[in-house]
Amino acid sequence: MHTFWMHTGKMAMLLGLLLALPSAAAQQSAAQLATQSATQQPPTPTEADWPDWVFAPVSDYPTTHLYAVGFGVSKATARQHALAEISLQVSADVNTLQRSVLARKRSAGATEIQDDFSQVTLLEALGLQLEQVEEQQSTLLENADGSQVAVLLAVPKAAIVAGLHDRLRPLEALNFPFMDEASEQGRAQQLLWSLQYRQSIDDGLRLERAMAALGGGQPMARMHLEQLQREVQQVWQNMGVRVVANYELQPLVGALSTQLPAATDSVLWLRLTEQRKRGQKQGKFLEQRVVQVQLTSPTAPFTVYQQQQLRSIGEGASASAAEQAALRSMQQQLEQPLRAWLFL
Repeated sequence: MHTFWMHTGKMAMLLGLLLALPSAAAQQSAAQLATQSATQQPPTPTEADWPDWVFAPVSDYPTTHLYAVGFGVSKATARQHALAEISLQVSADVNTLQRSVLARKRSAGATEIQDDFSQVTLLEALGLQLEQVEEQQSTLLENADGSQVAVLLAVPKAAIVAGLHDRLRPLEALNFPFMDEASEQGRAQQLLWSLQYRQSIDDGLRLERAMAALGGGQPMARMHLEQLQREVQQVWQNMGVRVVANYELQPLVGALSTQLPAATDSVLWLRLTEQRKRGQKQGKFLEQRVVQVQLTSPTAPFTVYQQQQLRSIGEGASASAAEQAALRSMQQQLEQPLRAWLFL
């Protein structure tokens, strides 16, 4: 009898253990799921994860504003991208100086946002800031790489037109100097005026085209600027500027050539002279270049009409590298519009 109860007790214990096993397994499985849930990253958002307004066509919104959606890792970055895209809408048809890259790439149902962009629009080139910016919508989505923000911005067209017109008004007051073209002084003054305002007139016409595209064109201003442009073109065809410089300065002559009229009748000379200084500092070679630029009459007494002094400093691991760095810096200065450094 005693043996029977011993066997019976062992069987009961074994049965109890067997009955307890599923509960332990379930606890272990639950713990594993909890661990996986804690470490799992949210999936990359697809187009369906974004609100409808993110990819809604611009035609869905009132025509009184310009709209753009910007993306970024923060709201500030997203707003920057949206403003850049609005700037492009203004300047895309009026000679954007450097095209922006702001791509929304869709593939396999996912939306990849490329937020690396570099651009210099007409608005930025003329120092115009977008004002009265309205934030219409914003949203935040989490993904495996962090978070992405989308922002919908709007800018009233009337505000943009007003800003453009403020820039245009000084150009409306320009008048071509109709002087005695037979005299040396008269021709020199016409050429000087054309050199100073040629780029500004072109920019003014771009401004007016942008205003017209936004419904705020200024036809009288456009006709006035077009007439000035024709006068400048005639000067460009008939009067030239000769660059006078020694052989060592020929690389600088090339940087200037695209901004000067090439007519054979040299009404003005652009004289270049240079001084250089070389040295070393903290193991690096340094070179300083000082270039004197003078616009003068082509004959004695060589009347100076305009002059400026430009400086550049280059450094490098060798004297040659420093020399090249200083040269590149000087070339970049001379490649800027004449109004930016010669007619100050």
